[in-house]
Amino acid sequence: MKSIQAVSGSTDRGAQSLFTSALGQAGLWVFVSSWRMAGCWRTSRFAPRAMIAREMPENAQCVADFHDGCTSRAILSSQMDAEGPVGWRNWRAAEKGSPPLHTAEFPLFSDSWLVGHAESGLGPYAFLNTIRGDQAPDRFPAAVLRAAWHLSPDDAIPPASEWTTDVQFYHAGDFADELTALLSLCLGMRAQAGGQTRLFGSYVTDPLGRPTAYAVKNVSPLPEPRQRGHSILPHTGGQRSLADICRLSPFPRYPGLAADGASALVQSARLYQEAIWIAEQRPEWSWILLVSAIERAAGRWHKVTVDPLEWLCELKPRLRTVFSEAARLDLLGVAAEELKDYIGAKKRLVSFVLEFLPRDPPPARPPDPFQVPWTRAFLETALERIYKWRSKYLHLGVPFPAPMCEAPYRERGWDSPAEKPIGLGMQVPGGTWLAKDTPLMLHVFEYVTRSALLEWWKWMTPGTKDLNAATTAELASTVGIDPEAAERIVAYRELNGSFRLRADLRSVPEVERNLAELICAKTTLLRGWPKAHE
Repeated sequence: MKSIQAVSGSTDRGAQSLFTSALGQAGLWVFVSSWRMAGCWRTSRFAPRAMIAREMPENAQCVADFHDGCTSRAILSSQMDAEGPVGWRNWRAAEKGSPPLHTAEFPLFSDSWLVGHAESGLGPYAFLNTIRGDQAPDRFPAAVLRAAWHLSPDDAIPPASEWTTDVQFYHAGDFADELTALLSLCLGMRAQAGGQTRLFGSYVTDPLGRPTAYAVKNVSPLPEPRQRGHSILPHTGGQRSLADICRLSPFPRYPGLAADGASALVQSARLYQEAIWIAEQRPEWSWILLVSAIERAAGRWHKVTVDPLEWLCELKPRLRTVFSEAARLDLLGVAAEELKDYIGAKKRLVSFVLEFLPRDPPPARPPDPFQVPWTRAFLETALERIYKWRSKYLHLGVPFPAPMCEAPYRERGWDSPAEKPIGLGMQVPGGTWLAKDTPLMLHVFEYVTRSALLEWWKWMTPGTKDLNAATTAELASTVGIDPEAAERIVAYRELNGSFRLRADLRSVPEVERNLAELICAKTTLLRGWPKAHE
């Protein structure tokens, strides 16, 4: 057997990829590391043909044959999306008609009990149920991500002198992590992706594919609750249906997002994914990650909806007077543009949540004395206090309050645990907190974060209709419901006024729970909470 291996460690060419090929009796087998499917060549410009032609010219023809076979089946690079999350770009390439170059499988780990499959409706992707049983969730995969690869490799490696630091689309994960984070967000479950385990495609002639291990990665162990039987996030486990990804989530419309919107979504989803994975052992870190997930989304929303000059004048009204008196109002706009990402962070976060958080409280709640008021006034105050604790942790090293990091109190027979720390306050060695300063438990904030992010995702998606503005024809076409049901919804809205809660749909005659869920999944119910105290 003749084998070739090329590993470039030269920083002047940015080669951080491994390209290995072996010529055996069965033909040419080419193995490309997970760096390629992760899309890292967007920055390092990984080009197997050019790399090996330079470093091992005696093997150039072998690689050229493979490279030409791939690129001849891919559409012109000028027709592809040059920037954006890799999974998003690959999906859009498939929609534009680029044929698949190969297909790979990745194991997904979760403590949720999965039912059903998602084998269609997600473009080049499918989530397949492994029917894991009761085996350890961080050792035995609960599902498999099958992904067809439609992106063609780049041809050129620019010199290092042309590089610039660019983290616009960076989310500290690979291609499989991107899609698994979106799955985690859509279904509200803990999930992590392992490395590639099987490869099918043009250069793998075995119809059953070939098992691979060169891209295997370890998944961090899923922490057990600190107290047996008392989970900090009690609602992120349990049963989930993979079919709901296609039916009741915005996932199928992911490729319709703009590149920067898709990037912000993935970065927020990755933060959410990590937050709920580590919550049982590191709840204080989960608070940080969940706040950061909202901040990332709020930053993108603010960028496309708010004028920087108006924002600066709202936050610092005296500046307009000062610049006006100096007859330099032109410089005020320059200052606003430079400062837009650095001022008003707390106000931006609170405004985002109150804009996109559905007014429906969590579906399962404890008895009244253990609930928090689901009003604008309370949530606004709670978000401000949470942001204060987050800032103290990041900038002063003061951990999140202990009462907000405990497993929530719950009695037998309750539908859900307490939404706030119980009692008048709490004291532990070195710290004392009054109840008014610890407004929410982590599981409630997880609901707030996920709900707001999903509504924002729908809001970014072209063609999404507002339930309180959609016509009968729009409901029937965009949601895919029966025209008669759409007529009943519009007639009910005209008679009773705009829908206030998603649960109000259940009051429409002959609209059952499943239909109401479908309508809510494919429409928005905005805009924000009322300004006055409810």
